[in-house]
Amino acid sequence: MAQSLMVAAAAATRLAADQEQQTDQRIVMINKRRYAWSALSEEVRQLLLDLHKADELVRIRRQRVLVLAQGRLAIRERVRQALTSVTPMDEQTDSRDAASGIA
Repeated sequence: MAQSLMVAAAAATRLAADQEQQTDQRIVMINKRRYAWSALSEEVRQLLLDLHKADELVRIRRQRVLVLAQGRLAIRERVRQALTSVTPMDEQTDSRDAASGIA
């Protein structure tokens, strides 16, 4: 059991090292210029990560707004259909006025 834990720990260490190496080799495009991720300061890296998070939140919110807009349209259509059996008040008044001769 101890040996399998050591093998798992070694595999995790290799995986972390591979991920770190891949991160260091990443290229970032900013204002049509390429930068090596590893060449950026920690502050710039954090700002880019924050920007990415903000972009993702905006994308998610836009999708939610689209879903809500579709739901609103569906509800609006259901209201329109439900009102086909109801006579509007202005039509009721017009018909009474016409029957009484009021112009």
